[in-house]
Amino acid sequence: MNPFEINSLELINDVGILVKFVSLIIMGFIIRYSLIQTGQFWASSYSQTATFVLLPLITFVITNVIAGNIALSLGMVGALSIVRFRNPVRSSLELVIFFLLITLGIASAPKFHWAIVLFLTSNFVIFLIYYLDLFMKKNFQKSFYQTSFSEGNELSILEVESTEDKNLLSDHEDLIYYNCENNKHIYRIATNDKNKILSLKNKLISNKDIVKIELSLKK
Repeated sequence: MNPFEINSLELINDVGILVKFVSLIIMGFIIRYSLIQTGQFWASSYSQTATFVLLPLITFVITNVIAGNIALSLGMVGALSIVRFRNPVRSSLELVIFFLLITLGIASAPKFHWAIVLFLTSNFVIFLIYYLDLFMKKNFQKSFYQTSFSEGNELSILEVESTEDKNLLSDHEDLIYYNCENNKHIYRIATNDKNKILSLKNKLISNKDIVKIELSLKK
């Protein structure tokens, strides 16, 4: 075969891989958006956002690395079977990162370029989510993601019960739970910023519609 034809095929294949990577990233964000729009606010935390984007990329690389190789497939099963979490995994992101590290090690042996691509792409996604959040806060005064109990960090939590709907709470960027039953509106705010949550509590104390306020500050 003509060397030029070989190079052309390799170039087409590389472009195809890049298109698939970009498509998987977009699909991860779209799934996240769809869940949030349907009231599944757990999907808006940082760990879930990163998970939705990284996990398809990781499994895509694994599939390509072990495709058509029975020995490598069995090696993958054996490698994953020895993984045991003696302590509870604190977040889905933590589990994905462990899986990412395992994949990098396995992929490096037969197809090192896959490991490099996955490493670079994963780091790009992690920083993309971080700087996108900074951009949203700076330009729109709203966070790109919400804090979740499963983040693995100690959080300050404010739980409020009110007889009336409070826009200050329902529109709050750190709202992780809301429920309304029998004309009782229950809000739960969680954040790493103690001063922020204390300021919010002070604004609500004098409100006559507030039935109960419970605050748990992180250490």
